[in-house]
Amino acid sequence: MLSRPFITTCHSAPDPGGDNLQVTVSFEPVKQLTEELLDRLRRPFQALADMGQWGGMAGETFPPQTSTMVLMTDGMKVGPFAVRWDFNTMNVDRGTAFVIQNIVHNLHLFVAPVLSLVIRSPLVRDGAPVQEDLPWDYEPYPFVVQDGRETGTVTVDVDFAARQASTAAEPFREGWEGWYGVAAHGGFCSASYPPEDNSIHIEDDLQVLSDGIGAALDDVAIDDAGFACLINMLQTLHHRLTPIAEVTIE
Repeated sequence: MLSRPFITTCHSAPDPGGDNLQVTVSFEPVKQLTEELLDRLRRPFQALADMGQWGGMAGETFPPQTSTMVLMTDGMKVGPFAVRWDFNTMNVDRGTAFVIQNIVHNLHLFVAPVLSLVIRSPLVRDGAPVQEDLPWDYEPYPFVVQDGRETGTVTVDVDFAARQASTAAEPFREGWEGWYGVAAHGGFCSASYPPEDNSIHIEDDLQVLSDGIGAALDDVAIDDAGFACLINMLQTLHHRLTPIAEVTIE
């Protein structure tokens, strides 16, 4: 079980009239919440929404192409040292709450010290701790998956089922950048990959070609679930835009 340097409180019912996933973070009164600081605090939650729009938080239960996550309130100050994010979600895994808790832990370590986190959502239980289970991937896959990761250097190669217009998959770039942003901000931490050791860097950024997409990552130290979430996002790409024949992660 991960030890958190802040208090987390869970409520299964969102505020009346609000969106169905509400996140409020209170910070220690040592830094003013300037616009510059707020911008840094907002980035990982914007990334989470971008990833969520491509089914990255669908988990094992929901077909990824049916899963959505829209950021409705983006880092609004609700007090001198408190900030709130609201999401409108559909078909997202309970592990989304654990990803959010991980992101807040990363903010505590590298942006501003956190006093408390409050999550209001049916994804959590009243008064219970956040379940330490990250979202996994939905099966059966609609394409072949070859996963042979063995080192901290990882390549992702996606082969389309047929040649496409060269820009057909370009909209997926926003989802890819969201996935990377969540990974870089500690979203895929676990007991095996604690927040202090989280690491991932882009070696070769995403290339979008007529026959596929691909990228290379280095210094990768995230939980395997992070790549499961990426496979879910590629399932959404397959169903929405460009049919995929094979995904290779090695």
